[in-house]
Amino acid sequence: MVDVGAYTGLFTLVGTTVNETLQAHAFEIVPEVFQALVDNCVRNDVLDRTFLYAEGVGRPDTEMIVPAHSHDSALPSFYSSRLHFDTGVRVRFRALDSLASALPRDGKVVVKVDVEGTEDAVFEYGQAFLEAFRPDVLCEVLHGVGDPMAVEKHMLGYGYGFYLVRGGDLQRADHVQGHRQYRDWFFTVRSEEELADWGVRLTG
Repeated sequence: MVDVGAYTGLFTLVGTTVNETLQAHAFEIVPEVFQALVDNCVRNDVLDRTFLYAEGVGRPDTEMIVPAHSHDSALPSFYSSRLHFDTGVRVRFRALDSLASALPRDGKVVVKVDVEGTEDAVFEYGQAFLEAFRPDVLCEVLHGVGDPMAVEKHMLGYGYGFYLVRGGDLQRADHVQGHRQYRDWFFTVRSEEELADWGVRLTG
């Protein structure tokens, strides 16, 4: 599992708890949030199966300044490489492709992407990764933020279908676009018959 924009680790923790053989690679750029991610992996005793990176995923060799501390009551959840801060700590970004050599070539891979509108860069520099693994992808696409058409373009060459994740089903879509109510999309090369065998309800 590759968890890009892991925040405090919900998806990483669920994945490693449900599947005791799963290895997770979790990326988080906000220092305070990264510390909570580490603490949660320790607390849930999955540190032996998690690789934690205080890095971003996107355009390789990009750097940004991220505030070392926030002054809000909640941990920040909206930082991305699109933002500029004058003070803080320096955080690097790497390509999704750089992970390809760290994963078994015959392994099954799932990817979660939550990067506040910069998901197009994740997939632009993840072409070799997509070609090698054809992972199932859960990706946040915000309405009016980022470039969903670029995301679609980066996925099309690998046979992906696009589904909007709604309250009780997956809605087929010809194109990826932001939705006013729903944020998450499921990208997969799996057939609809296989999804139906999972018990997934498909509409559209």
